[in-house]
Parts: sequence; structure tokens; C-alpha cells
Amino acid sequence: MAEDALLTALDEDAKAQADSIVQGAQIEADGLIKSAGEEAAVTLEAMLSQGARAVERKRAEMMNNAGVKAAATLIDCRRSLMDDVFEKSLAAFSSIDRIEYGRILNFWYDELSAAWEKAEMEGAPVVHVNQQDGALIAGRGYLLNPDPAVRFGLVFVSADGRVRLENTFQARMDKTKEDLMPLIDSILFSEDSHLNAGSKEP
Repeated sequence: MAEDALLTALDEDAKAQADSIVQGAQIEADGLIKSAGEEAAVTLEAMLSQGARAVERKRAEMMNNAGVKAAATLIDCRRSLMDDVFEKSLAAFSSIDRIEYGRILNFWYDELSAAWEKAEMEGAPVVHVNQQDGALIAGRGYLLNPDPAVRFGLVFVSADGRVRLENTFQARMDKTKEDLMPLIDSILFSEDSHLNAGSKEP
């Protein structure tokens, strides 16, 4: 009887210890699970945050690309407008009669002559002019040099070739382009421009 009681006591003690071990293990497991859950939540939040940043970067990249494309479109449009102005002006200038062209050429000659004197250049200039136009300004005083590279206008060049004053259709159109550029840009890049609107964020 005493042995049975002892065995029973030992058995109950072993079960109690086993239960305690199981309970402790369960608590530890629950703690690990909770900790893992919290870590998973933090990891998930970090992943979502990274994803959001990636999406924002992609959006910014797309908007930047759209802005670049819009700017390129505006630049192309500006170039096209300037080329159109030049071509139409050249066509109109080429169609004037010789008498009118001679009057214009002599006026341009006077402008260059005044600029040369104002600059107090040493010595007389050599006037480069297209061979076909030389007769229109003959007898003006300065030496003429037939130059096929000069078209619609004339160029004053110093004897040593270091100073060059140009008054040609091309030079005047280049100056006109500089004057027109701000006007064209104000139209193309204005707040109400449809092209400019494409580069703005929604």
C-alpha cells in the first residue's frame, strides 16, 4: 500500500511537472508568436512604406518625363515658328524688284558706314558684296570686293580682316529672332498655353 501511494505521488508529481513544462512552453510559444506577429507587422509596414515611396518616385519620374517632353514640344514649336518667319521673310525679300533692293542696299551701306565711323576704326573698310549687287552701290567710296558668300546685303571688313561688321538679310533676321523670342516664349510658356498645361501636375 505504501509503495502504491508513493508511486501514485510520484506519478502525480511527474504529471504536474509535465503540465508545468507544457504550460511554460505554451507561454513561451505564445510570446514568440506575438513577437513574430509584431515583427511581421513592422516588416509589413516597412514594405508598404517602401512601396509607397517607390510609387511616389515613379510618379515623380513620370511627371518629370512629361515635363521634359512638353518642354521639347515647346522648343520644337518655337523653332518651327522662327523658321517659318525666316522663310516667309526671305521669300518676300527675294521677290522685291532691283530698284527697291538697290535702295535698301544703299541704306544698309549707310548704316554700316556710320557704325564704322562711330567705332573710330583705323583705315577704310573693304566692302564685301555679292558680285550681282556690286553695281547697286558702285561709287560710294569704299573698295568693293565681290564675295559670293555674301547674299542679300554687305559686309564691312578691316584691311587686316580682324574686324567685321555685317549688314545682311541673314544678320538682320538673326537680330529679329532675338527680339521675337521673348514674345513667342510668352505665348508658348504662358499659364494658359495648352502645351504648357501638359507639363503641370494634375
